[in-house]
Amino acid sequence: MVKKNNQKIEKISVAEIKHLADLAKLKMEEKEIKKYQGQLEKILNYVAQLQEVKMEKVKACAGGHNLKNIFQEDRAEKRNLKDSQELINQSIETENGLIKIKEVFKQK
Repeated sequence: MVKKNNQKIEKISVAEIKHLADLAKLKMEEKEIKKYQGQLEKILNYVAQLQEVKMEKVKACAGGHNLKNIFQEDRAEKRNLKDSQELINQSIETENGLIKIKEVFKQK
């Protein structure tokens, strides 16, 4: 990544894009790498622009709203076991009285 004096990003290398894709566990084709290379350069240039904004005279603030956190008590609701059993009976695959679904998160 090359920066000019005014912090503008000139070019992000293909190797850097591939490295980011590896970190994110993404498989990318060359066409996608070129696409994201340009998009990431635009994003980083915008961030560089934001860093040039002078904030010395801006007062820090916190909050800015009158909202309150409202907690609801966590409690189990009574369910009709007949309805639950009907649902389990209608499912394609069950195991130990539970509905079995396809794996959501694959483990290595």
